Amino acid sequence: MNDFYVQLMSNVAATEFPSNQANHFKNRLPYPLQLKKLGWKVGLSGISYPTPPARPPQTHTFDKDDLICRFRWSMQSVDLKGDTVFNTWTLILTGQDLIDDKDLITGGKALMKYIVNRYETRLRQLVTDKGDTLLTTDSKKFYPVFKWEGDDLILDNSSTFLKQSGDKKRPQVLFGTKLVEAMKWIGKDDYNFYTTNGYLRNVADSVPDNVKKDWTYVDSSRSWSELWNYSNEGLQLSPYCNWRSVYLDESYRNAFILEAACPSRLGLPCTCTPTWVAVWWWGTKSPTC
Repeated sequence: MNDFYVQLMSNVAATEFPSNQANHFKNRLPYPLQLKKLGWKVGLSGISYPTPPARPPQTHTFDKDDLICRFRWSMQSVDLKGDTVFNTWTLILTGQDLIDDKDLITGGKALMKYIVNRYETRLRQLVTDKGDTLLTTDSKKFYPVFKWEGDDLILDNSSTFLKQSGDKKRPQVLFGTKLVEAMKWIGKDDYNFYTTNGYLRNVADSVPDNVKKDWTYVDSSRSWSELWNYSNEGLQLSPYCNWRSVYLDESYRNAFILEAACPSRLGLPCTCTPTWVAVWWWGTKSPTC
């Protein structure tokens, strides 16, 4: 025998080599090859590398009537008589909005960028006439501010107006229950009480002495915090502290992706069509097995 072939495959020896992937794998031959004489050469005879399935669209499962979020804020204006007035404005987004703009909702960060953009667009659309302002006389903001720090979304209340009186209202931020639970912003502790977790957390060292609750209904089995309230409607966040949401894409993917991509793309053992490699040995001597 002057030549022979060895075929290697990525999906064999799963027990011995559990970390085998389509693009990086090991095989153990049934017996060792001992090429005791000189003159042998080796070359690649053939290779088959499967194309991993494309990652499916990162869809969601919101129904058209699901509440996604509700933001409320005040704005100072001047009426036709020249008097200063304060009006309260509200933005409500539902599942129908996400259905209509489904091409924009490709992941967790994209979802939150969509929400923030819709909110900021509406916020600025209302500032049109002389005397319209979203600021108090001491430059406090009647509205909540969202900003990004890397992949984390920050609800920044550092300059938020808090001294509510009359028609001058503190801003309100509420996210619907389906979104909150899907993104893992709320969970249950060992005593079966709802609690915020690491995916959404307040950025506060203490609860201010002057904190006021902007919710009237409190379900004691759901919420007991001074800084947030979780009702059947959703999660309302207090403007008395900042908030940080993290792992947006990861949470969204776990909640809404219906079909996973090829595991090899994620650094996991590949279970799709295997890679195989055929190696050709040739020479003038027969190998010893």
